Amino acid sequence: RYMQRSLPFVLAGILASASTCLAQVTYVDATLATGANDGSSWADAYRGSAGLRAAFASTPSGGEIWLGGGTYLPSDAGDTCARFLVSTDRITLRGGFLGGESSPLERPDPGANPSILSGDLLGADDGTAATAGDNSATVLRGESIDLYLDRVTIQGAGPDGTCSDPSARPVALTTVENPGALTLHDCVFEGCFGSGVAPDVGLFPSHSRRIRVEGTGFRDITGSGLSVPWMVPGEAVNACRFERRGIGLAVGPLWPFGVTFKNCVALDCRHGFSFGNDKTQPFNPVLLRNCTLAGNSIAGVRADSRDPFGLVGPVEVRDSIVWDNAVPIQGFDPN
Repeated sequence: RYMQRSLPFVLAGILASASTCLAQVTYVDATLATGANDGSSWADAYRGSAGLRAAFASTPSGGEIWLGGGTYLPSDAGDTCARFLVSTDRITLRGGFLGGESSPLERPDPGANPSILSGDLLGADDGTAATAGDNSATVLRGESIDLYLDRVTIQGAGPDGTCSDPSARPVALTTVENPGALTLHDCVFEGCFGSGVAPDVGLFPSHSRRIRVEGTGFRDITGSGLSVPWMVPGEAVNACRFERRGIGLAVGPLWPFGVTFKNCVALDCRHGFSFGNDKTQPFNPVLLRNCTLAGNSIAGVRADSRDPFGLVGPVEVRDSIVWDNAVPIQGFDPN
């Protein structure tokens, strides 16, 4: 969708679709007005904006939720502390369905029929933080082992201070105490207005051990589009696009090994990519391959002593375009 895809992700998508027949499927349709409202089929799907909340509560471990196009809100009463909560292990949330499909492969192309989880509770956002003070602080919170999102849009997390609950970070998606995997495929995170006091990011996987992000867009986010406290071998960020406003990708300690980022784009951000390292650990290599970093107002890539995590080790930028940034590469020798 955004750029070249890796073969492992393509194969993973095919295998995931094939395995759907083994999982219990819960159906949700924001536009449906008839049926039993029990999630058992498209005809009897959970209805309306509240349908997704019911689906998260009723879907068993290992189950899938198929989400029709439309907008889903974590609260119908304007509660800015409300959020979608995933507390069941191994849940897959797939969006973009028209209704009536028997396989995820039958969906229209990504982006053609978006399934939107929105923190804009009153529908008043105009693209500025001034109108986002009545938004949900956190849109989706994962408190489970293994969470997979496929073709889901999450938008409209409000600024810091919209909720008095200290656990309600101004963030579109956060995962907490998740010892399993967080996987995102063809998702969109947009229009989040965090203040920077708490992690004001599109995606903040605070305790996920394995992170794989493929074909996902991050745009118009005040803080960081994708903020990862640490990364380990086997994780991947591939074919993602970061656009406008904050830091595109912020990575903390790359501990204890280096990580490769492939086929990504960072345009018109403050920093395209920002890397750090736990000062108690050896410096670790970072490789950017087939990436484009352009028009970023501070630096295309940053990895220097001003980063709160300290310095990273060798950073290689291969087969990439670094163009029209205020500083192309900050904090190390670009050669």
